[in-house]
Amino acid sequence: MSSANTGEAGKIREQMPAGGKVVLVSGYFNILHPGHLRLIYYAAEQGDRLVIGLIAKPTDHLSSTLPDNDRKIALQSISCVDDVIVMQHGLEALLNDLKPEVVVMGPEHRGKNPAEENLVESYGGHVVYSSGASVPLAPNGEVSTENAAYRSSILKPVGYLDRHQVTLEQLRRYVVGFQDLNLWVIGDTIIDEYAFCDAVGMSREDPTIVVRPLKSNLFLGGAGIVAGHARNLGAKVTFATVTGDDEPADFAEAEFAKHNINGIVIRDAYRKTTHKKRYRAEDKTMLRVNNFTEQAIDEEAQEEIVAAFETEAATIDAIIFSDFNYGILPQSLVKKITDVAQRNNVLVAADSQTSSQIGDISRYKNAKLLTPTEREVRVALQNSEDGIVILAEQLCSRTNAGHVYITLGSDGLLIHSSDPTGGSHHDLKVDRLPAMNQSPKDPAGAGDAMLVMSTLVLASGGTIWEAAYLGSIASACQVGRVGNIPLKPEEIIRELMHEEHV
Repeated sequence: MSSANTGEAGKIREQMPAGGKVVLVSGYFNILHPGHLRLIYYAAEQGDRLVIGLIAKPTDHLSSTLPDNDRKIALQSISCVDDVIVMQHGLEALLNDLKPEVVVMGPEHRGKNPAEENLVESYGGHVVYSSGASVPLAPNGEVSTENAAYRSSILKPVGYLDRHQVTLEQLRRYVVGFQDLNLWVIGDTIIDEYAFCDAVGMSREDPTIVVRPLKSNLFLGGAGIVAGHARNLGAKVTFATVTGDDEPADFAEAEFAKHNINGIVIRDAYRKTTHKKRYRAEDKTMLRVNNFTEQAIDEEAQEEIVAAFETEAATIDAIIFSDFNYGILPQSLVKKITDVAQRNNVLVAADSQTSSQIGDISRYKNAKLLTPTEREVRVALQNSEDGIVILAEQLCSRTNAGHVYITLGSDGLLIHSSDPTGGSHHDLKVDRLPAMNQSPKDPAGAGDAMLVMSTLVLASGGTIWEAAYLGSIASACQVGRVGNIPLKPEEIIRELMHEEHV
């Protein structure tokens, strides 16, 4: 008999690279507590993709089990959980459909489920009995254990949607329609590592903070997570990049396969794949160590990327330059790709980050959307005096950009448009949105989430005002968790429809 889980399980198996291990943990997970988290963290270490089999709420109306969706949302908020499947037909049916290489059960189940254990062994899997008691819990703010019911820390502004004659249903339709888009992303592959630590104290030998490492999580970052967001939101995605020939590159390519991203990955043995390691304790980053190569890619690699883009340009809806200024996007490559995009009416969006390295957002000409920070605009224009509206006007003028966001961190977002009407009832050229997440956990990746969501909305025919609103919600979702985790349409829609406003 085919179960309702067959489609979900089959998709997971299709996405697994050769030799990859699926790990399955099952249970009710009604009120998440530290014991659950230890088990989940332990299970995540046993393979490459962690799937939670969630026992469906009993039909008995007296049951104290929380609704399936509430428990599912709570589990999805844990960064090491890749998939949550509600088991409408029980564990045996899911085992048959998914065939996980590893099944983790608590030691209290040992010897009590011989049929399920025999089933796992019959296809070559392995059952591990452990409570995960030896796995320490990192204070990383991944999930609230008080209640599995959904609570939002995102507050949306009153009046913005009315000013621009936008409805929530209209925005929802964009989010569910991204599967019709074909997107290209070109930029730097970065591997973000978060080392969660316990702060022991200060060394008596010298004034050094002493920490005890608890666990380490790897995430796909840089332009890679831009591609990951877009693919997870439904678009067809091609990601062109140059990496080193090293272990971080292996991890990146495995992530591309996992998320079904078409990767044009050129390996260069003389480069290092950019690897950023953050040491965190008590919800704060204490130190970041960056390992990278800062030189332009060679002409042969540039030509390979341009040739691939030219071949597909007639079918591409949008391209994103996601530039972290480690040499993946030299000006010659940017110009060639932009020229091809213009000839084929491909929408162009760009972001050029200036943090520990130096970038210049003004070198991206004729883009539909640019999304710099205030500092990045001031560096590009060499203007430390004028107000941000003047900066936006100057950047539009210099680059011939259609729209410019200036992101302002906790102060939100300034939106400037050289084509402001876009269906609105007035010709307002400038507007702003506040930072929507009232309890951000990790600012890394906020701009990437905004960039990709806004680009997808514009490529779907939306106005800049619609794009900025959904982009701000995407950014608010991203900063609400630790590490870069690809956005999902359901979490965007959930926040969009949640009735809390400022």
